[in-house]
Amino acid sequence: MNKVFLIGHVGTDPETITMQNGEITKVRLATKEFYRDDKGARQSITFWHNLIFKNNLSEAAATMIKKGMKIGIEGAIRYREIEKDGAKQRFTDIMVFDFELPAKESE
Repeated sequence: MNKVFLIGHVGTDPETITMQNGEITKVRLATKEFYRDDKGARQSITFWHNLIFKNNLSEAAATMIKKGMKIGIEGAIRYREIEKDGAKQRFTDIMVFDFELPAKESE
């Protein structure tokens, strides 16, 4: 089973691209992992994820998600490879199936 759940902060405003078979919206998501170093001090490492929203989710992501927001997503890992100037580049994307925004705090 290829299923991913991530909770993190959006690092870029959504970018919508029109493709032959519809629109996609791209977003970068930062997640953090915490650990203790050999001296016992708490450390963190940030991981960046490429999120891809398609079809109805593309429009929703483009209008609802903003840089800096905390979001949760459910999706699947996808790999793609492109060749540029004779060199192959490999990318790992998360194809988003569903996402949640935090509940708005009451004033």
